[in-house]
Amino acid sequence: MIISKKSTLNFFIIGFSCWLVISCGKPNQKNNQPVEPDQVQALSKDSSATEKLYIEMNLEEIPSLKRGDSLQIKMKDRAVEGMTLQIRRVQEMIPGITSVSAYVGSSDTGQATLTVKGKKITGIIDLIDQKKKYTFAYDSVANSYYLQPINPEDMDVLPGSKPLSPNE
Repeated sequence: MIISKKSTLNFFIIGFSCWLVISCGKPNQKNNQPVEPDQVQALSKDSSATEKLYIEMNLEEIPSLKRGDSLQIKMKDRAVEGMTLQIRRVQEMIPGITSVSAYVGSSDTGQATLTVKGKKITGIIDLIDQKKKYTFAYDSVANSYYLQPINPEDMDVLPGSKPLSPNE
C-alpha cells in the first residue's frame, strides 16, 4: 500500500483536530478534584444580568408605521414612565425584515432602532438625556416584550475622536 504525503498530512490534521476537540471539552479541574455543585452554579450565573422592564405596545400597528407616526410603549410596572417613539424611518432591508428608526420623544431625548421580523421585534433604545441604553427583546416564558438596561462597562467602545452629536 502506497501512502502519499498528502494523505499523511490529511491524516495528521484530522487526528490533531480530534485531539484538540476532546482535550478542550474536558472540564478544568485541579488535582483531579470533582467540581462542587455550588461552584458550577456560581460559574453559570451571569453577573451582568439586570432586571427586565416588561412593556406593552400595539404590535399590529408596526407594519403600517411611516415617517411622522408615533408608537406608544407603556411599562407594565406603573412606577416606570413609558415612552413615545416618533418614527423617522421605516425600511424593509431584506424581504420579511423591516428596520424602524425613531426618536424617543424628540431628537434631544433619545433614539431607538428596532428590527422587525414577522411578529418578533429586537433593538436598542438609547435615552440620551438620561445617559441610559436598553435592549428591546422578547421573553418567550413570560410571553411579553421587555427593555433591559445595558451596563456601560459591558459595551465595546472604540477609542476615537469627539462625538459627532453635541449631546453625547
